This record gives sequence, structure tokens and C-alpha cells, in this order.
Amino acid sequence: MHVRPIVIFSASLLLASCGSSAPKTTEPTPNGTELVRETLTGSIGASSSPACPNAFQRSVDASYYAGGTQKCVEFARSSTTGGGILARLTWEDVRLDLDLVLNDTVATNYRQSIAANRCCETIEFTINPGTRYSFVVYLRGVDAQLLANGGRFSGEVSTRFTLVVERPK
Repeated sequence: MHVRPIVIFSASLLLASCGSSAPKTTEPTPNGTELVRETLTGSIGASSSPACPNAFQRSVDASYYAGGTQKCVEFARSSTTGGGILARLTWEDVRLDLDLVLNDTVATNYRQSIAANRCCETIEFTINPGTRYSFVVYLRGVDAQLLANGGRFSGEVSTRFTLVVERPK
């Protein structure tokens, strides 16, 4: 799949709902691409997080968006080199359903992980040099399978998460 670089506003990092970033490490690969490894953490909640960015809303099916909390945490990035992206999202309260989306920051999803909620969400994707993109953590709500199996949930629909990323510099 060919990916076009997208030119939009300059944003190095958008964090919402108490997001933070561990120190980044870079390391060259045999082909000369520098990889950035970083761990991003934060919280996402139905009543505490901001509405999802317009780019995310435009990039997903309207029924998928309306069927969730419409709350997101976004981490925007850009690359000077091309190469593979690997991102893995984990969260503390597995009774909640979170999805991970790699978005072009305009209106298209490069890749999304909306698998069953048993451990994590993972994305692998290859980008071209000069590409702007964002990792979007989407809070769908309480896990539907938990409820279908007779489970109960009470309290705040909120959880802490960790996003571990390996990406080209």
C-alpha cells in the first residue's frame, strides 16, 4: 500500500487526559533508519476526556463512533524517515473496551485495531518519509462481551493506559 505524506498544521504532540511520555530512545537500523522507542501513558474516561478529534470522527463509520463514548486521547507525530511503526496499547481496567487507531490527522485511518478486549490492541504499519500521523486511543465503553456474559460494571468508565511505540524518526 502506498502512503502519501499529508501536509497539515504543525503539531508535535497532542496529549489529553493526563497523558505523558517516557524518555525517547533512538537507535539506527541496518538500513540507516533511526527508530524512536517511546512509552506514552495517560488516562481516558467517559466524563473526563475530550471529544475525539474531527479527523477521527471523519475517518470511522458513523455507527461505530455513535456506539462508543466519543472520547479519545490523541498522540500526534511526524516522521522525517520512512519505515515501520509498531504500537501496542494496554490498559488497567480490562472490563472497558478501548481501540487503537493510526490516523492520518485529516480523515483517513491507516490502520486500526478493534479486536476483542482480552489483553491489548496492536498496530503495525509502514509509512513514507515526511508523513504526519496520530495514534488515537478510543474509549468505546464497557466491554460488550463482559455484559453479554452477565458481568456487571459500576463506577466511573475510566482507565489508565500505556502505549508502547516503535516508529521511524
